[in-house]
Amino acid sequence: MNDTIVIDLNNVAADSAVLTGEACTEAVTVKGGGNNQIFRITTASGKVFALKRYVADLKSGTSERILREFNGIRFLVRQGFTDVPVAHALDDDRKIALYDWIEGHRVQEHTPERVDALADFVSRLSPFRRPDHPGDIIDAREATLETKDYLTQNFVRLDILEGQADMPIAGFSALLKDLKTALDGLADNLVEDLGERLAPPAHVLSPSDFGFHNALLSAGGTLTFLDMEYFGWDDPIRLVADTMQHPGTALGDELAARFYYAVRPQMAFDPTFQHRIARLYGLLAVRWACIILNEFLPAVWERRVEAGQTRERREVLEQQLDKAKAHLERHTKLIDDL
Repeated sequence: MNDTIVIDLNNVAADSAVLTGEACTEAVTVKGGGNNQIFRITTASGKVFALKRYVADLKSGTSERILREFNGIRFLVRQGFTDVPVAHALDDDRKIALYDWIEGHRVQEHTPERVDALADFVSRLSPFRRPDHPGDIIDAREATLETKDYLTQNFVRLDILEGQADMPIAGFSALLKDLKTALDGLADNLVEDLGERLAPPAHVLSPSDFGFHNALLSAGGTLTFLDMEYFGWDDPIRLVADTMQHPGTALGDELAARFYYAVRPQMAFDPTFQHRIARLYGLLAVRWACIILNEFLPAVWERRVEAGQTRERREVLEQQLDKAKAHLERHTKLIDDL
């Protein structure tokens, strides 16, 4: 975790003492995500941890995100996963949790070997069946365990974009129309073809926001996977297709295909996997195109500015519009070639 600034953080030091039982001798703030703040803390005994403070958002409760991540990581560590940070302690009232500090940097270069590491992580998740592990793991955030969820989530996102976007940009309305047309075509006979819901034995554990954008690369070349605030049970199609499509990971066609062919044999527990991904991959392309357009929403833009965005908004929106168009075009074709 690099790119840090040392500042006076007395309240973070107090939080650290609650979780570690020791005085905090140093607190360093680290650039985190929009839904959290991360600090590198050093205790009086010289131990180093990552303290994560969960910031409230409008879509999911803060406590829910803490418990998803903390319980999910603890479960994975118990199952022998060594490429996630150990979860040590949490305080739900303070909205904080303590994890291993991981030395590393963000993944800049996507190589076949690193894609294989993504595939290996997903493959190691696949043996866990929901009926065998009910425990304290709940559905992933915005899980798609019913076929209609793939449609409903898209319609909701499109309605929000149409109703709340507040800066007219040439081509925006036309793209929304294209997305609706694509959605209508992809929705045809979907439930009748795939059935109403996915049976629990086919549910998989999913970080639900997985890829290079949430990983650190060590000096030795190993990856550690972070940020599992949306962890839970989901459709294996979502786990595989979202990893292939996530704009933060941005796998090229060859690497996306490499990932797909590496994980597909591990999905044999779902005999409908290949047929369903052929039907659902395009719907997820529509979903990701909508997410790329989120900067058109004033509330989202305000959060970007608060997080340090300094670029002129029109420039950003024009760029996001081009990205969304390219994403839809590329991924509605990609699955046909696999």
